[in-house]
Amino acid sequence: MGLLSKATSRIIRQIIEEEFIQYHTAHGVLSGIIFETPENMEYRGFNDELSAITASFALTLPLPPFRCLILFPSSIDKELVAHRISGTLKTEVCFLFESENPEGAFESLRPYL
Repeated sequence: MGLLSKATSRIIRQIIEEEFIQYHTAHGVLSGIIFETPENMEYRGFNDELSAITASFALTLPLPPFRCLILFPSSIDKELVAHRISGTLKTEVCFLFESENPEGAFESLRPYL
């Protein structure tokens, strides 16, 4: 991994950690799903589509180079959201999670960052 790649990864991780802290402060328990970008769609387009679909209930965070994360209140059914979005956008669900704190959420997502 090149120096630029490492720096970019570090910045992305820092942004995600900050978003987790802010989201946790506002909503408490962190619930989320990571989706893969479908093969027939470019990454930016997928992130935009996902943001549009989830704008009323979730925060969308890009996870370059080919994944997106959505965060939403724990009162929303993760499995139902994952099923609906994966069917609508023809995407794969990588990971579903729920955590009481930002640190736990970040640790559970570490393999995907």
